[in-house]
Order: sequence, then structure tokens, then C-alpha cells
Amino acid sequence: MRLQPPIMVVLGIALGMPAFAQQQNATEAVRQAIQDYITQWQNRFNEHNSKDLATMYTSNAVRVFPDGRIIIGQKDIEQGLARGVNVVSNLLLKVEDVKAQGDVAWGYVHWTAMQKDEKGTSQPVTGNSTNTWVREADSWKIVQEGIVQILLPPPK
Repeated sequence: MRLQPPIMVVLGIALGMPAFAQQQNATEAVRQAIQDYITQWQNRFNEHNSKDLATMYTSNAVRVFPDGRIIIGQKDIEQGLARGVNVVSNLLLKVEDVKAQGDVAWGYVHWTAMQKDEKGTSQPVTGNSTNTWVREADSWKIVQEGIVQILLPPPK
């Protein structure tokens, strides 16, 4: 019996998936490096340091916002962050999942913060961001960030 080429492809993929998946699980060292990076990002944000924050992105990084806006590049990201650090405070970030292969890592980060509304009243917000990081020299940088925000009901 001769197997048809499409069946061979499917069998090859099915047999290779466990090995590929195993390669993608981030090592503890990579996971800790990403968490340290995220903590540094959080600290710079809470210090209103948009200039230093922007250096934590690649030159061609992409940020996608819940309303569909897209910002590309360090300069535009810095301008966007300069506005963001003035309306968001008490940002807390936690890496929830990281996968990696070589010098690329991806995963998601859970976040909580206080955000001023149009009246200047702070309200709690939370969400997640999907991220792709690349290792440049000895540090990680964000190359893609997709932000999901959930407004929490006001406390009673």
C-alpha cells in the first residue's frame, strides 16, 4: 500500500508537533528575563518616563489598541506613551504565559491600573496584552503589542 503525498504531509506534521511544541516552551531563564523586562517597563511607565519606555521597543515595533488604532515605530510609540502615562497610574503587570524559540518570545501579560475618564475621575481598568519580544544583543525588546482593556464597574 502506498501512502498519498497529502497523507504523508499530515503524518509528518502530526508526528513532529510534540517536538515542535516542546521547543516552544520558554525556559525558566527566558521566562524570568521577560518578567524582569516587564517589571522594568512597569516601573518606567509608573515614573512617567515615556522616553525610556520607547527604547524598550524595536525601531519598527507595532502597538495595537482596543479601539483599533495602530502605532508603528519608536517615535510614534513614545508620543503615545507620553499621553498614556498622564491618564493611567498604578500600573501592575504580570507575565501569564511565555513561549520562545531562539531569539523570539511571545506570550501575554495581565495588567491592572487606574485610568482617568474624561471628567478626570480615576476608575479601575484591567486587561491583557499579547506580546512578541525579540532579543537584541543582551536585552529583550517589544516588536508587537496588542492591548485588550476591560473597564471594571465602579466600586459600590
